[in-house]
Amino acid sequence: MADINKANTQKKVICAPELVAQIMEAVFPICKLNKDGVWKIVGTGFFISPFGIFATAKHVLMDAFDKQGKQTAARLVAMIIYADNNGKIFNIPKFYPHKTADVAVGIINLPKDGNGNVVYSKNLVLIRNPAPIGEIVITFAYPNSEVKLQENQQAFYFAPWFYQGRMEEYYKKGRDGSMLPAPCYRTSIQSAGGASGGPVQNTEGEVFGINSTGFDGTNISFASRVEDLLPIKVDVSLDGKRHQVMSIKELAYIGKVALPELKGKDKS
Repeated sequence: MADINKANTQKKVICAPELVAQIMEAVFPICKLNKDGVWKIVGTGFFISPFGIFATAKHVLMDAFDKQGKQTAARLVAMIIYADNNGKIFNIPKFYPHKTADVAVGIINLPKDGNGNVVYSKNLVLIRNPAPIGEIVITFAYPNSEVKLQENQQAFYFAPWFYQGRMEEYYKKGRDGSMLPAPCYRTSIQSAGGASGGPVQNTEGEVFGINSTGFDGTNISFASRVEDLLPIKVDVSLDGKRHQVMSIKELAYIGKVALPELKGKDKS
């Protein structure tokens, strides 16, 4: 995945078609199956660890639950599309939301190849510091994708691509008291439905934000911080057998989450 994270060093939007095939293994649509049997694309997620740990916007996963916390979807899945254009569906049995920020973490069970070896997920690299005001920022997501009924079957039509804008403003105390009460960023990326939860990257391809919301037909969108992923605790298995509860920050310290600035640092 080195090409993905270093593809934009000359401050041009990373939109080469060959990069789309690479990044689609790390950034994927999240879908839910309603109890009436109808599929719906609810957002985007992206891997932050080779161990199947991914980040997204909290409201994307909460879309499968009602206000009382009762699950309204029969199934919530990540749809990973590989470079050979074959896709696989992975259940999202559990997720871990931040209390206030619009960010969440989920984990899928890693697949195995024909020899029984674990196939680790490809992931993007995180950074805590946002891009400077006025700098180009980029996202990769699946807006404008849809599910169509064809001959009594449902067919998925995904439209992934890179979208570019600029960093416009920091909201150190949040944008509002309900949807984005935690610190966040305003960008000029045009964000359509389905882009929520996708990564927001600087010109080096490092992810500093998570798409939260936008206004259709405008170049106004808001992103939550990677920083708010760090305190979230997850129940994870790093050896395929033993489960342990660790925060994303603790996983970054030991190099299991791709946040290089924390790897090997003193936890104190």
